[in-house]
Amino acid sequence: MSEVTIVLKDSITGREVEMELPDYEPIRDLLPAITHALGIEYAEQRQLQNRSQAYDYLETDTLKSRGTRNQDICILKYETIQG
Repeated sequence: MSEVTIVLKDSITGREVEMELPDYEPIRDLLPAITHALGIEYAEQRQLQNRSQAYDYLETDTLKSRGTRNQDICILKYETIQG
C-alpha cells in the first residue's frame, strides 16, 4: 500500500491544493477528503478528472488502477443542489 501526491484543482473557483492520497482506495472513498481539502462544504454530484492523462475516474477506480503518477493534475467537477 502506497500513496501518491496529486495536484487538485476546483473546477469552479480554480483553487489548487497538493494532496497525498492512498493509491489503493476507491475514488468514492477519497471524494469526501478531496472535497474538504478544496473547501467545498457540500456537492451533490462529484467527479474527479485527471487532466494530466486526460481521463475521468469512475467511482470504483483507484489511483493505482488508473496509473496515476505523482504530481498529476486532477480536477474536481461537481454540482451543488440548492433548496
